Amino acid sequence: GRYRSICLQVLRNPVQCPFQHPFCRSCLIPCLEVHPACPSCRNPLRPDSLIQCRIANNLISNLSVYCPTAIHSEFLYNCSWTGPLSQSESHLQSCVYAKSICPNDGCEFNGRKLDMNDHFQSCDFQLVNCTNSGCPEQIQRRNTPEHSLNCDYRSIECPNLGCGQHFAFKDMIDHLQCHCPMQVVACPLIGIGCTSECSGYVRRVDLEGHIAQPSNMMVFIQQVVTKIQQQEREIDDLKSSLRDLTLTQQDRSIREEARMAQLEEMVAELQLQQSNSSGSSTPSSF
Repeated sequence: GRYRSICLQVLRNPVQCPFQHPFCRSCLIPCLEVHPACPSCRNPLRPDSLIQCRIANNLISNLSVYCPTAIHSEFLYNCSWTGPLSQSESHLQSCVYAKSICPNDGCEFNGRKLDMNDHFQSCDFQLVNCTNSGCPEQIQRRNTPEHSLNCDYRSIECPNLGCGQHFAFKDMIDHLQCHCPMQVVACPLIGIGCTSECSGYVRRVDLEGHIAQPSNMMVFIQQVVTKIQQQEREIDDLKSSLRDLTLTQQDRSIREEARMAQLEEMVAELQLQQSNSSGSSTPSSF
């Protein structure tokens, strides 16, 4: 009757041989690929000769069954759903007691759907946001310690003693080169005669006062004057070059105009010669 003769379960999508031995299609087809004969009567049987059991299928579809998750379950509390067999598959799709595989790549967790949210909170393969402010990366939870050690957005303290500022690792070079008050920078006066014993370097926080020393201020002013004079010479050189370029272009234009006038005179002369030649060759009339 209603049970499979191969797997001994309730028939699903039942078919039968010409001698009315029923099987579920999903069980019978693999058997026929190995041995093309009816498993019950042993008569030759091919897949294209199978007959649909419509009446049996209607009867089986209306059988009242429990939720498949409640059978042989290792959990204390299980699904209490019961209904027609025809609806068991659709119920299983939404049943929170059904087994589900963790979708995170690499995770082998296989548990009930209702436990999946709790699993995500501790899954080593779950993608999580980097906790460093501004970092756009998502990494697997198991890799967060390594990522945090190498993240460009991790917060660090300025290595210069006395600064105390914190910033993202990626901003360290900009901080040291442009902002850190304790960073040692080159004295701008050392090349033109700094009068202080700075050895060529001074902390950024001390730079303004260092330059403002009376003896250094005169050196600084002289440096500024020298730079202005240099820029003025460069401007004069550019102006001279521009004038030469303008005169060159004007000379070229004058030469081109003279050349064109000369060509026009030659053309006029050739036309006159051609006209005189044509007049002299005309025959006289008697």
